Amino acid sequence: MENLTVAIPVADMRQDADHRSQRVSQALYGHSVRSIEDNSEFVRCESADGYNGWIGRSYLVKAPQATNNVCVVTSLLAVFDRTDSGGRLTLPYGARIVSAGGELFHDLDGSEIALVFGRVNIDEPIPLSRAIEEARSLLSVPYLWGGSSTFGYDCSGFTQAVYRRAGIRLPRDSKDQSQFGREVTLDESLVGELIFFPGHVAIHLGDKDILHASRLRGVVAIESLEAGHRHFRSDLDGKITTIRRAP
Repeated sequence: MENLTVAIPVADMRQDADHRSQRVSQALYGHSVRSIEDNSEFVRCESADGYNGWIGRSYLVKAPQATNNVCVVTSLLAVFDRTDSGGRLTLPYGARIVSAGGELFHDLDGSEIALVFGRVNIDEPIPLSRAIEEARSLLSVPYLWGGSSTFGYDCSGFTQAVYRRAGIRLPRDSKDQSQFGREVTLDESLVGELIFFPGHVAIHLGDKDILHASRLRGVVAIESLEAGHRHFRSDLDGKITTIRRAP
């Protein structure tokens, strides 16, 4: 077993060691995974949330873990110019990268890259309320089964990304997230708490509004559980299974 680092913007984690196999999750640039098993083309990895899947070997590098100056992309996307070889690197929200000072950063091959678009901040937790506001910039990101990035989210990949920004580690799947924290009622529920339905999870925005990666809409969207609202989700009406508050 060894620690490896994702070296492409988004690496698919597959159910089997085959690029045609089902995508079960994704790992982002600069995030570490632990190798469990490998073959000539794939490595079975465990991500920080304990999720297992096969990642293409060429998507991973052995890179030293930086102990300081680690930053995180906090905009929908961040674009960097490669100052020595040309070309650009486009990273999604939540990707991690090491600062070289000012607008310069270190690529995983050791070269310097310059931020030309987007926002990058020191990788430290922010209040959940701020993470929710930040997540509003992710509206209209496409829905993608197994997606964990701003190139496409599924419902639990989206909630996990938002909570990670607040320093709260959620499990990957909605069924496991539904056991997280403690249960509250809808009347007790505060902004930012997780509302669960059969096979689905959303973030409560208050006044029965929800923020979620909606397979029905095909994008990250704000919708409502209030009958008569323009964006009322009648298919979710009366189907709340639990509401969870972070400990």
